[in-house]
Amino acid sequence: MSKKTSVLYYIPEDGDEADHPNVMTLDKNASQVTLKDIREAFPIPGTYYFRFKRTFKNSWIWFDVTEDSEVVPKFDGLIFVKATRLPASAAPKKSKPSVKKPASRPKPTKPAKQEPKKELEEDFLHNIEMPSSTPEFVEPQQPEIDFFSPASNTSNTPVNNDVFGEYDFPTAKPVDPWDAIKI
Repeated sequence: MSKKTSVLYYIPEDGDEADHPNVMTLDKNASQVTLKDIREAFPIPGTYYFRFKRTFKNSWIWFDVTEDSEVVPKFDGLIFVKATRLPASAAPKKSKPSVKKPASRPKPTKPAKQEPKKELEEDFLHNIEMPSSTPEFVEPQQPEIDFFSPASNTSNTPVNNDVFGEYDFPTAKPVDPWDAIKI
């Protein structure tokens, strides 16, 4: 007869606390419990990501088991699980056998080869007139000034721009303290 194993678990999204976990039992020895066993026996419907508490040096860590066939780690002789509920869109998709549908349309026939019309292309390119200068109706535009960019400060005066760009206070020029020392 196999030994029953208690699995302690909590779901943080449900307001569960690690100090007061829920318990489920498995009809399997603790040293043989796999991730697949946990998934199949988990009492709350949904898709979950499971992390297992594991001893590490003088403390503990949350250990990720990703393969269904992996044996899950124990902590102080118990299996302790933190379950994270995944959205329905993250559920693994079961592959459906692909069924090939017969083509309902006939295959298109190849059109007869036509000689390229190079003469027309060459004439077109040679007859294009490019303007010699900018037309009179186009006015040169001033570049927009970005008040939040230090590069937009064209004067040598340091400026303190506030976050909203409403105030523009001149600030004192930086002073090098070494300039005051004369040797």
